[in-house]
Amino acid sequence: MRRASSTLPVVFRAAAAAAAAAAIKNPTPASQMMRFSASSCRHRHHQSRVLSGSLCTSSTTAANGRRTSSPSLCFKARRSASSFGGNGGANNNNNDDGILLRPRRRATTTAKGIASDAGEYSTEEEKMHLKSLPKNAFILGIETSCDDTAAAIVTKSGHVVSQAIRSQVSIHEEWGGVVPTLAKEAHQNAIDDVVEECLSKAGVTDIGKEVSAVAVTVGPGLSMCLRVGVRKAQKISGEYGIPIVPVHHMEAHCLVARVKEEEWNDGVREANNAKDESIEKDTAAAAAAATGVAKFPFVALLVSGGHNVLLKVEGVGKYTILGQTLDDAIGEAYDKTARLLGLPVGGGGGPALEKLAKEYEETVLEPRREQARKETEREAHITDEVFEKIVQKKVKNPIRFTVPLRKRKTCDFSFAGLKTNVRLAIEKHLGTVVDESKPEQKILPSEDWDGIENRETRAAIAHAFQTAAVTHLEDRVQRALEWVESDGVAPTCLVVAGGVAANQKVRNSLLQIGTNHSIDVVFPKPSWCTDNGVMVAWAGIERLNLAAGVEKPVPRDAEAFLKDERDRDVEVNLKPRWPLGEMDERAIGEVKSSKVAKMSKPLGN
Repeated sequence: MRRASSTLPVVFRAAAAAAAAAAIKNPTPASQMMRFSASSCRHRHHQSRVLSGSLCTSSTTAANGRRTSSPSLCFKARRSASSFGGNGGANNNNNDDGILLRPRRRATTTAKGIASDAGEYSTEEEKMHLKSLPKNAFILGIETSCDDTAAAIVTKSGHVVSQAIRSQVSIHEEWGGVVPTLAKEAHQNAIDDVVEECLSKAGVTDIGKEVSAVAVTVGPGLSMCLRVGVRKAQKISGEYGIPIVPVHHMEAHCLVARVKEEEWNDGVREANNAKDESIEKDTAAAAAAATGVAKFPFVALLVSGGHNVLLKVEGVGKYTILGQTLDDAIGEAYDKTARLLGLPVGGGGGPALEKLAKEYEETVLEPRREQARKETEREAHITDEVFEKIVQKKVKNPIRFTVPLRKRKTCDFSFAGLKTNVRLAIEKHLGTVVDESKPEQKILPSEDWDGIENRETRAAIAHAFQTAAVTHLEDRVQRALEWVESDGVAPTCLVVAGGVAANQKVRNSLLQIGTNHSIDVVFPKPSWCTDNGVMVAWAGIERLNLAAGVEKPVPRDAEAFLKDERDRDVEVNLKPRWPLGEMDERAIGEVKSSKVAKMSKPLGN
């Protein structure tokens, strides 16, 4: 229940002071004061009061059963001697004017946690118990931050026992992006089945005995979507008396690179991986680039549809933001460009645009380069590397975009200008831009394009966009590695995670940077780059191992447990805007005002 503001109108203070003065000057009989106090204040203790000219917060019960508070003019009471158990009021603690002075009581309630009113485990004994959980303990992870409803069971040692996921691609496809209200409804319809499927695959029949904790994403993300997962986790925690671990979405993406190597090589059980087979085959070479489990400290590049951030990672909860996007994330830029080009974006704009850019590279540029190699006279002293550079300069994409922020020697990102350049190029070379306000123009399947010329031009624009975007990533990552090394920190590897990490062009480019800096580049398996339950469960495990940020079971008498999961009146402590760490002083740190509104304190603060 929110407290009334301590800043009160002058008229209330004046009235209170006048009333107090009048009471002292002309005392009122006790019986009359009792009637006046009871009828005027209706204080919940229903005790007689002496006028003291103070303001208090009166509590009332509305028709919907919720208690509300509002400031009102109240009066402190002088209790009778029998009320204090004293003799004749000797211990009434009155001042010279006969007004009761009541000492303030110390707050004895435990500070609430993010997901549980019971708060965090804080004593050494409690923390030792969490750290001593067996390696085969099951941890349930729940993810609903955007448009995927996911859950997974992972053991404390890092073995993925089961996972389940429901995608919302078909729901949002016609809108060209995620619609929050539709996403929330889809999460609500899917969450019970997803969790049940996950538990069933793991052979769990008694959650209270077989699951040691539940981890859930509490931010950042879409509030109405986050709420669905958190409410489900609260219900499970309260029902079965198991700890609940609030998880930062981007920390989960970052830490999934630390899941043991056997899981990356062997994968999840065949039944759970059936729908990922096509993805795994297409990116087999890139997946093989994962050289092992990431060890602290390391540099992380998190790239997705909503996030673009470079981090120095020195441990769980120990993050420094080296750079972040000043406007749009790279994944959002990919999706927007794909829609402007009229690409089918049912599976996401990124994969569609990457496929078209690759087509231009293989069917247009490479044949022209091969012809240039034959026609270029090669002198004897020229090496293969130099000769190839000569050929590359001769054969270029006629459409080129400026790489963002080249003049700013920071690690921050910007993609808004690149999107504008794409729109201008489409207007120039194609004469029109897809009108997203018209549903019939939102999706233009590639096979319906008018002529090879239009197709090649669209492919050239896609190729130019991807070249500029990936070069922008390369510039920032190289500088981030230089910054960290100059700080005296020797990173063990570069971790690349998030949905865009599944892009083959991005992977190959960053692998080369790793080679240049003599460090490994670690990519989580493609199915773990997008939102999933495994990363949430693992982030929970990392915190359980340190007994950091783990909260006690949701009390069974708490509103979060007693009320229905869909009850909108239940207050849920979500963190839709939640920085992963403090900003490095060398970073720009300037973002759109809309991006900083209602920002939570950075993780760890």
